[in-house]
Amino acid sequence: MRHVFLALLAARPTHGYRLQRLVQERFGSVSLLRSGQVYTTLARLEREGLVESRGVEQARRPNKRIYASTPAGRVELRRWMDSAAPPLLPRRELLMKFVVADVTGIADPRALIARQRSEYEQAIERLLEADQSWSASAEHLLLRESAVLHLQADITWLERCEERLFGNVDRDDAGEISP
Repeated sequence: MRHVFLALLAARPTHGYRLQRLVQERFGSVSLLRSGQVYTTLARLEREGLVESRGVEQARRPNKRIYASTPAGRVELRRWMDSAAPPLLPRRELLMKFVVADVTGIADPRALIARQRSEYEQAIERLLEADQSWSASAEHLLLRESAVLHLQADITWLERCEERLFGNVDRDDAGEISP
């Protein structure tokens, strides 16, 4: 999120709450941004000299801090925009669980796969449901599509795990493993 913040602050100085609202408006539920994360990230960017802030007194409300991009922040933003995004690597935690389950017998790998598949399927459902409240902007559609396609690829990888670990796996029409 740091670079998204830098971009939004380069366009217009603002306070943390408005920054959070802008991210939610543009990225919807895909961002999963918490307010604590906003202020932690802003503090880190300020320590790094990429943003600066100033206090603004308000008569009937608590004072607020306005953040703006610094010249160094705009250089960092340009560097980020000019570089390719690194490829997403698969979640290694699940692979570690498979290895530990195999070595120790502490868990059933089939149960791990089933639980993870269910988690991915629920995430897809949440994305599709959340999409109803988003605008139909190209950005929102692309973000949702990217997230759904990644989750579907993860489900395909789980199926590959089943095949490699347990041989051919037959599924019924609901996707459940048939005996």
